[in-house]
Amino acid sequence: MTAKGIDYKALCEKLLQAESEDAVTQILNSHGLLDPSHWKPLGNMPNNRSMVDNQAADPAGAQVEKIVNSIDAVLTKECLLKKISPSSPAAPQTMLAAAEKFFGIKEGNLANITAKELTRLAENIQIIVTGTKPNPCYIIIDKGEGQTALRFEDTFLSLTKSNKGSIPFVQGKFNCGGTGVLPFCGSHGYELIISRRHPDIPSDPSVPNLNDSTHAFWGFTIIRDLPASAKIYNTKTYVYLAPGGAIPFFDEKEVLAIPEVGKESLGAEGETEGETEGPASHKKDMPQPYKVGLQHGTIVKLYNYQWPARSIATREVRYELERYLYKLCLPLRIVETRAGFHANYFATTVSGTAVTISKDQEKNFLEDNFPQGGELRREGIGAFPITVALYRERKNQEDKSAKSSKRLPKGLYFTINGQVHFQVGPEFFVTRGLNYEFLKNTLLVTVDCSGINEDVRDRLVMPSRDRLRKLAEFELILDTIVADLKDRASLRAINDARKLQRVKEALTTDAVQDVLQSLINKNPVFASLFNNGKGLRLPTAPTSAPGPAFKGKFPPTFFHFGNEKTETNKSFPIDRTCAVELETDAINDYFELPDPKDRGELQIVPAYHERWNLSEGKLRIVFRAPSNGKIGDSAKVAITITDPCTKKQWINHVNLTFTEGGKEAKPGTRPPAPPKNQKIGALGMPKFVLVYKAQWEDPAYNFDEHSALKISKNDDESYIFFINMDNVYLHNELLHRKDDKKEEAKFAFQWGLVLVALGVLEELKAKRKDAEEGAATPSLSIEEQVGLFSAGVARVIIPTVINLMETMSTMETKPG
Repeated sequence: MTAKGIDYKALCEKLLQAESEDAVTQILNSHGLLDPSHWKPLGNMPNNRSMVDNQAADPAGAQVEKIVNSIDAVLTKECLLKKISPSSPAAPQTMLAAAEKFFGIKEGNLANITAKELTRLAENIQIIVTGTKPNPCYIIIDKGEGQTALRFEDTFLSLTKSNKGSIPFVQGKFNCGGTGVLPFCGSHGYELIISRRHPDIPSDPSVPNLNDSTHAFWGFTIIRDLPASAKIYNTKTYVYLAPGGAIPFFDEKEVLAIPEVGKESLGAEGETEGETEGPASHKKDMPQPYKVGLQHGTIVKLYNYQWPARSIATREVRYELERYLYKLCLPLRIVETRAGFHANYFATTVSGTAVTISKDQEKNFLEDNFPQGGELRREGIGAFPITVALYRERKNQEDKSAKSSKRLPKGLYFTINGQVHFQVGPEFFVTRGLNYEFLKNTLLVTVDCSGINEDVRDRLVMPSRDRLRKLAEFELILDTIVADLKDRASLRAINDARKLQRVKEALTTDAVQDVLQSLINKNPVFASLFNNGKGLRLPTAPTSAPGPAFKGKFPPTFFHFGNEKTETNKSFPIDRTCAVELETDAINDYFELPDPKDRGELQIVPAYHERWNLSEGKLRIVFRAPSNGKIGDSAKVAITITDPCTKKQWINHVNLTFTEGGKEAKPGTRPPAPPKNQKIGALGMPKFVLVYKAQWEDPAYNFDEHSALKISKNDDESYIFFINMDNVYLHNELLHRKDDKKEEAKFAFQWGLVLVALGVLEELKAKRKDAEEGAATPSLSIEEQVGLFSAGVARVIIPTVINLMETMSTMETKPG
């Protein structure tokens, strides 16, 4: 179809195959379409910049909104094909229920289908990367419901209309998230949209008898930003192409938009290792774009998309997207078509981080008895399940028993319907008293907020869906997460074991201890650093010999209290918590198994619990008195576990009694107090580990030539100091010293850093003494601040502490 001499079909094909924003500008200019008269403001809002530019702050998060819209479109199409009104009570009420009803995926959990089924389903939604390595273009294609040209302005190009607000099983209800990609589309904000309605569904489900003359045609438009310098609007405004005030359309059976991918070029689901930019071990044909036709659905192309994912898409793009796609109800495919890459495959199926973790568990990449589950609950907020996944550490690049920490999902994720709405980095695990320094780069904790109180969720979740409002409820949720993680003995045990592994050499000697004692005798400043009333626990061996690794059973055979009791009594202050533990032989993820026919069911009635978790043969439940509870009140709580396989049921009871209030106790296991007749040592020996260049890339250190020192805090408030012995300033000093003086310089460097760091620590702790406990997480911990400060200290540390040498020279050498 043509209008004013323009062949819209040819124009659409040119725009689709253009691989840069400059090419798009040339095409539009050659047709006289850059004139502002051919463009209309997005959402019919001349001042739409404030809404569009206030979406996702991250380019990966913005592109995820397009994927979510594609999933919505595929589910809605299937609903309409089954003659079910999407907004009716007969429609599925959740995305997961829709995936089960329309695609036969049990509970919408992709872990319940085969790899072959995943590959087939992934053809419904694809991300194709075209263009060049430095300036990629991204094409998102879905075989969903599609839209007619007449409906573009009410769907793709609207900003405030509630198009999907009445459909319970879709995610994109804010009607603006899809525009979040525009600020990342080159310097002009170019986004191409092509769509055709599925022929067997109505043009507008809300108007069944609507006569839409464009129903059988392809519609298309392109969005761009019109700068303020154009003098059309007062500020930059996003506009879309509508020559003559209408969306262009054309008649064609299909649009060639899908790449041709050979079977050998398609990687296995979850495969992320092996891609390189050098010669591959065996050559595969690069997929060719624009070879396979799409007969209905939607095509979106983002030109010169700006994000840091510059490497091959099957690895880098996948990794970036999965930071936001924790649990998908439908898989998608990523296809790399850019020239210059050499790899084992060029297309891969993405099914979300949760499925990746499940596959990695099968490959033994996770620590034993992980992932672990549980549930957190706070009155007025609701219940929110928690999942803890801990990966094994990789010893070196040749270690095939573990994955590289650079590509591991890590940190704290908050999800709603499987999409990550907010995340905190690994640094969270060393704040709020957690001290999981040696777990942080391999630990992922996911909290599912889908089921929390709807009003609370609406207050917490922002339309951008990449952050949460820091309200009082958010702090309560964080406090409960921290309490749960402190309760998990397996995390503490593995953190301690990893710490011990790094302490490979003797940390103290009699000679060094004598030197420090001499300094303390001479100068009370040094005494204040060590004589703090606490003995320092030597991390040379575990406090007790580890027992055999826990091996759970499925199905389990028992749940009971100690000595096989089924009832216990607990009295506790009304403003504190108390915990009970049921012994069991159940596997750790018994209550989180993908298949509902296998998954155990836990009921706690009445729901006076704050959290529970199942770990290594212990079902730990923490109770808190309800807000309307009174001193002297009692309650009998029934804990019922039902196994769907054996139909067996275990019922245990806890008799709770609320007593007079007391000071709130911190969660987690406290170290036992020393016997009264045991004297705490006045001298606590600092402990340090020497680190060399070959170890710099270890995530536990992350050193470079200017790094000097890193600190790790023990549970007893003592420290381990990791010293960079390949520091550039130390090397410079060693170059100018005779051989017999080099050891003195090394000693001065090591102990000078430790002593200065201890002094700085004491000063910083004093300044933070009055800070409110549980305040917002600082950007850097005290230990990290000292680490940065020590890099500057390293420039001058040796001349300033050379008196250490003088102290040693006056001492008598003890006989060995």
